[in-house]
Amino acid sequence: MIQVFSQERERLCLLQGYKGLAIKKKLADGDKELTFQYPRTGEAAGHLKNECYIVTQEDEFVLKEISGGKQWRKYTALLNLEELQGKSFEYFETVERTVRECLEVALSGTGWRVGICEVEKKRTIRKENVCDVLAIIGQCISTYRVEIAYHSREKVIDVYERIGSDRGAYFMEAVNLRRPPAFTSSTNGIYTQIRPIGKGGLRINVDGKDYIENHSFSPKDIMMTWKDERYTIPESLAEDAAIKLEELCRPVVTYEVDVIDLAKTSEEYRDILQYGIGDTVMLVAKTDGIKEKMRITVITEYPETPENNTCQLSTAKKSFADVQNKVKEEAVAEATAVAAANAQNPKERGGVTLEGMRMEIETAKEEILKRVEEEYVRKDVISGTGD
Repeated sequence: MIQVFSQERERLCLLQGYKGLAIKKKLADGDKELTFQYPRTGEAAGHLKNECYIVTQEDEFVLKEISGGKQWRKYTALLNLEELQGKSFEYFETVERTVRECLEVALSGTGWRVGICEVEKKRTIRKENVCDVLAIIGQCISTYRVEIAYHSREKVIDVYERIGSDRGAYFMEAVNLRRPPAFTSSTNGIYTQIRPIGKGGLRINVDGKDYIENHSFSPKDIMMTWKDERYTIPESLAEDAAIKLEELCRPVVTYEVDVIDLAKTSEEYRDILQYGIGDTVMLVAKTDGIKEKMRITVITEYPETPENNTCQLSTAKKSFADVQNKVKEEAVAEATAVAAANAQNPKERGGVTLEGMRMEIETAKEEILKRVEEEYVRKDVISGTGD
């Protein structure tokens, strides 16, 4: 069931006559995307305008894109998080607070609230540039190592250590896999050692070392230095460094699977083949000699034709492109921090002007971004993943 509302929240119609309804769910950030097709000359075509609201039984979306040909148009709507995008902070900080406490500060006045929250550890969240609530939520996901679920109709955010479970479901050829899965394995950005540095040069001490090792995949010594000024407690710094390294020390393996959702098409399979976002499933593909457990990180569901559902299984929640963007962001942040530190001591810089400092900051950003791009291109060429 799809209802259409105007930008002023006036109910316009109950949409009928559409086809290809699909909802894409992502584990990495909890976001969702809705797409469908509707006749160009359909009765409700005049109501389907950019920025109108599309409401399903579970969620509320905002129509963002309209495209198509002579007979059918394709409509793409994104999860309605307008209130979270609409509230901004010039500076945001919560020091050694739980994720619930942090989010309650960020969500104040938005109409949203925190629902389930299973995480009790305390961390510091700091955004020194102008940002919206969505950016703070993204930082919470990264810093607290949590997973979130949006309930856009109720305006509730649930926070979990880990979404989903292992229900014993499996994807298997000749059962619920239509074809052998598409496979990708990447060691771009792999590290086996991490040296974390906190505020004011804070270091850790693990068996006399200021770094942590994880050689569970590779015996190579590949060191990463990770600096984060928000950490003031060595134990927290060491704990999060170990978790970070656990993800970075092994290949990111991803399978694209075309799966028949038998649990939704037959009562017979409901208890043994049911699955959801974040669940761990056993992938068995004899053609490629695959038998391993993986997490579902992306699901594209077709509510009215569940036999067309597809999934992405991966050892990491984020794609390589997401990781690459994160590296770029951290590089720019580091360049800005260095330039800002230099700007605090102008007398030691031989009378450098403010305009000169600004030019240095921009030059540093451009040089670092160029190096990041070159490094990833080089790795793509070596691994054979480049276009």
